[in-house]
Amino acid sequence: MSKQLEALMKQIKNKVYDVAQKELSENNSEKLKDAIDETVYRTPERNYKRTESMKNSVGSDVLRSANGIHITTSTNPEKMDYEYPSMSEKYPQDNRKWITNWLNNGHGGIWDYPAQNFIQEGQEKVDRSAIKVLEVGLKKRGLNVK
Repeated sequence: MSKQLEALMKQIKNKVYDVAQKELSENNSEKLKDAIDETVYRTPERNYKRTESMKNSVGSDVLRSANGIHITTSTNPEKMDYEYPSMSEKYPQDNRKWITNWLNNGHGGIWDYPAQNFIQEGQEKVDRSAIKVLEVGLKKRGLNVK
């Protein structure tokens, strides 16, 4: 392969990755938050004020590897407020780093949560929309794809 063609292929890969990183990350985060609304937050509030800080703490990243791109789900407990039952005077331990996992997979104990599976539901939504999101993102940047 000529150096010119190699340089062109590298530019195309970088452009696709840039689009994937921006457009897919935003889309995936939105789909994940929608899944949280449809699962975790579908039940009415009870004895607490819903702050939605758990929802605001989750996101999605698109990572580059030698084999292509990978979509990941992440949580940033620092974006959660301190209004959780695990932060009460009676139970002062900071469990924010576990709350997303507990709500997704279920948790037993003092605060019992059935599994909500919002990460899996969000991933299914991402899988259904990823190609379209990439196509739109590439078209916005002048690459006509079909």
